[in-house]
Order: sequence, then C-alpha cells, then structure tokens
Amino acid sequence: MQVEDIISRLIAQVSEFEGRVEGSAELAALVKTGRAPNRTPAAFVLPLGIVAQPADTVTGLYRQGFTESFGIVIVQTIANDKNGRKGLSKIHTLRDAVIANLAGWRVPGGFDVLALTRAKLQSLNAGTITYQVDFSTKDQLRILT
Repeated sequence: MQVEDIISRLIAQVSEFEGRVEGSAELAALVKTGRAPNRTPAAFVLPLGIVAQPADTVTGLYRQGFTESFGIVIVQTIANDKNGRKGLSKIHTLRDAVIANLAGWRVPGGFDVLALTRAKLQSLNAGTITYQVDFSTKDQLRILT
C-alpha cells in the first residue's frame, strides 16, 4: 500500500519526526477531539484520491492512466512563540525535508516517481501550526478483456 510505504520512508529518512508519522485515521481522531499530537513535530500521510484520464481500449486490453495524490500534513506546536516565527521556521525546515525525501522517489512497485504538486500553510491556531505538502504519481490500469 502506497500510504504505508510513504509513512515508512518518512520515518526512516526524516529524523526530526522521531518516528511520529501516522496515517489518516490517527489524524481524524485528533481532529475529532480538537487536540494536537502529544509530541511534535508529527506528520500524517493522507490518501487524497485519484484522477483518471480517458480510457484506451484495444482488442483484449483495457488501459487507463490515472494520477494518485497524497498529502503529508505536518503539525508543529509553537508554545511561547507569539508571532509564530519560530514555529514557521521549524515548519519550513520540515517541509523541505519532506520534499527532499519524497520528490523523485518511486514507491516500491510504483509505476512512476512522486512529484511535488503543492505546499500550503493550513492553519496557525491555538499554538499549533499545520502545513500540508501534496505529491502525486502517475499509474495505469491494464486489464485484459
């Protein structure tokens, strides 16, 4: 599964997270309770969906390309940082580490490498900064008919 591969890659390659990389269920649980992670920085890998291209059918084969996207949500608490400067500096360092370790990397068994598609500050609220970095990869369905 690509999400698990991305989580493993971030745990292995971005030491600043100290293994605090989880999936979407863990982030959903935090959002539901309105809490930040107990220890930060932390990251959460989200499957963002698939966008399909038109199908190509020939005798005996159905082929369709698609792009699959993933989001890496980085969370950093910023206690005692009134203007957010320290927190934003840390977030940018983490963002750059995520990009350096995922852009151009091929998920094991994947069709194509991950490409950076977007990076955006999501929130700066209640002592917590949330930043999301999105990646996509191309793949292809090939079904014998």
